[in-house]
Amino acid sequence: MTQRKRVGRTVVLDTGAVLAGIDLAGDSRYFITPLAFAELINPNARLKAEIAVEEGGLKIIAPDEGSIDKINKKTASLGESEALSSADVETLALALQLRSEDETLILATDDYAVQNTAHALNIKFRPITERGIKKQLTWTYICTGCRQEYVKHTSICESCGNMVRRRVKRPPR
Repeated sequence: MTQRKRVGRTVVLDTGAVLAGIDLAGDSRYFITPLAFAELINPNARLKAEIAVEEGGLKIIAPDEGSIDKINKKTASLGESEALSSADVETLALALQLRSEDETLILATDDYAVQNTAHALNIKFRPITERGIKKQLTWTYICTGCRQEYVKHTSICESCGNMVRRRVKRPPR
C-alpha cells in the first residue's frame, strides 16, 4: 500500500469521536492515546481504527508525564477531576503536548468535561455529534443539607451526613 502525504491539520481524537464515525481517511494527521484506543470495544469502530493505524492515518501516542501533570492540576482547579476518566486526562494531555508543535491542533470530542478543560487551556476543540459547551464552567461540591462547600469530591458531608452534589460555582455577588 502506498501512503499518502498528509498536509491537513492535527486532530487528537477521544474515544467518542471514533465511535461517532469521524472520517479517518482525510488529509489531517490523527492521533489517539493508548487508553482511548483501548476503550474502542465496538467491533466496527475498533476495526476502522486498526485499519487507520496500519495505513498510517492514525497514530497511537502516549503523552508525556509533564503534560499529564498540567492536566491534573487544571482539572482540579476547575472541579472536573471526578468527571474525567484516565483516558480523558490522557487525551487532553496529548492535545496539550502536540499543540506546542502545531497551534492549529483540534481536539475532537463530544465530552463536555473534556471541552471545558480544553477551553481553559486554550486548546481548540470541535464537537462531533453534540452542540458543545457555550462557556467555561468551574465546579464545586455542595452539601444538600447544610450547604457546606467542598473543593474536592466527597459523597457524604462531614458536618451533617447528607449527600454532596457537584454544582456550577457561581461568582461572588
